[in-house]
Amino acid sequence: MTARSVLATPALHVEPGSVAVAQLTIRNTGSVVDHFHVQVLGDAARWATVTPETLPLFPDAEGVVSISFQPARVSAARAGATPFGVKVTSEVDPSDTSVE
Repeated sequence: MTARSVLATPALHVEPGSVAVAQLTIRNTGSVVDHFHVQVLGDAARWATVTPETLPLFPDAEGVVSISFQPARVSAARAGATPFGVKVTSEVDPSDTSVE
């Protein structure tokens, strides 16, 4: 992987109708300028917003994306833990991905 990603808070607590934010730091460990696309995986993806969704980085540079989780306040919202993953994909080489 031409990027190293670290999720600052791997576990969050959020009540339906509220917002919790996680920070993902991405470092370009490759030798070329690359754009990294970030996607939330799992059931929590439907409540998640990634800002920015694509992070351009020079070699050996790092940046941060914010992931906001805002579950709806509805009776269908399931109580308890909801596992999620964060997928980082290189634009230069789309087969180069990692999941945090």
